[in-house]
Amino acid sequence: MNEQPSISRIVTTDYIAFVGFLVPIVSAAMLAILVLLQSENTTDFAWIALIIAIAAFGVLIWRIRLINTVFEDGIAALITADRILCPFPRSYFRSAEDWDRFIKIADFHVKEAK
Repeated sequence: MNEQPSISRIVTTDYIAFVGFLVPIVSAAMLAILVLLQSENTTDFAWIALIIAIAAFGVLIWRIRLINTVFEDGIAALITADRILCPFPRSYFRSAEDWDRFIKIADFHVKEAK
């Protein structure tokens, strides 16, 4: 498998990578607000925010590298799905049309993967 996902795709898809991306931004925004409000404990928060932002950035880099290595070392498995198992009982859907719509969507994704 040689199809590498883009960094933006990894960040928007993977929850841990997304949090690792957002934490430094939120920390910088909170620090800017504290500086604008001229708070007394700005330096203490700045050190804490810097440490947390570095750790979050490290987690982001780790997740990106982990996902990229899965795509580099992975093997594509081609399958043919002959039936679709729905995790919900049929009574979960409001009407027969909703059930049919779910089956059509699932069948479309199975055919698209071929």
